[in-house]
Amino acid sequence: MRKEFYLAVSERLLSIEGSPIQYVDLWNNNVEYIEQETGWPRPAVFVEFRPVMWERMTTRGANEYQARAEIRLHIVTDWDGSASSEHSDEARQQTIEALDLSEQIHAALLGLHGDHFGDLEIQATLTNHNHENLIENVEVYNVTFTRSIEKKTQRVRVPMDAKLVSPGGQETEVVGPEIP
Repeated sequence: MRKEFYLAVSERLLSIEGSPIQYVDLWNNNVEYIEQETGWPRPAVFVEFRPVMWERMTTRGANEYQARAEIRLHIVTDWDGSASSEHSDEARQQTIEALDLSEQIHAALLGLHGDHFGDLEIQATLTNHNHENLIENVEVYNVTFTRSIEKKTQRVRVPMDAKLVSPGGQETEVVGPEIP
């Protein structure tokens, strides 16, 4: 379910015609430790999965689950703060492009859904200016995930102590859930 979501978002964002997005990955506090990491091309989008709290769907089956989860897309672009103090057309254009990227991403994700996730609903936009030469816009979405777990059984031979088994047997057969 998370893999399906991540792959769908990555494919959609990297295939936007004329998109400047050059990199998509999972969020790992990437901008906090940029000096310590190998650089990544920008603009970049990082997908953050917030905690997913599952509820059993009693109307569908014992192994069907659903969750309403928060997803955050961290949009990271280069930023030259000194250029904006000059109030030049170039600085203004950089600001507009950084802000417009959030709109382009939102438009690209409208209607995106998969077998195990529903449409994304935007909830909030956050802007983080604390990274010197980077600016990070965070788009917060809610999405509904579903999970279906197929119950399998497998036979397992379990050696038993002779004192615990009825006369004539050293082993017994136990049927239980399959362990992946």
